[in-house]
Amino acid sequence: MVLLKWGWVHQRIALKFRPTVWKKRYLVLTTMSIHVHKFEKGVISSLFPDSSPAVHVWSNFISAQSYTTRGSDHTFMIEPKDPTTYALKFKCSTLEEKEKWLEAITEQLALTSKIWSQKPTPKTISHTPIVSVSVLDKWLDQLSIIENVVAEDLSSIERTKI
Repeated sequence: MVLLKWGWVHQRIALKFRPTVWKKRYLVLTTMSIHVHKFEKGVISSLFPDSSPAVHVWSNFISAQSYTTRGSDHTFMIEPKDPTTYALKFKCSTLEEKEKWLEAITEQLALTSKIWSQKPTPKTISHTPIVSVSVLDKWLDQLSIIENVVAEDLSSIERTKI
């Protein structure tokens, strides 16, 4: 997993029976997913359950695009594949910052969709034999070798009798 981009943004949080609010979040984009942290220090300590981030996998999203909300042109959203899931909505402090986030997200979404849409070809499928690794498989292989040796010995004994 490679870090692509990180920094502070505001995330739109819709609460039941309350007005929508924008909460400051530390957003981390990786080659595999989007991590939304409450604190910058949470990036390092995300192994602890108290500060675990919200993680969103790229393959669950279709696109990233700008949208305008009341009073701000610096907003963008990441649209999910599942229509019953809410889009991730973020607001940046500048238009330039928003464009950088959109560029990084769009590039990674395109790469992810390309990877997941490719069908395996003979070139991508490895033709190396599968090597047995379990104890049972190794025991059966040894048993097979012993059976072959015994069969060869029996055939040589029968040849000498004739």
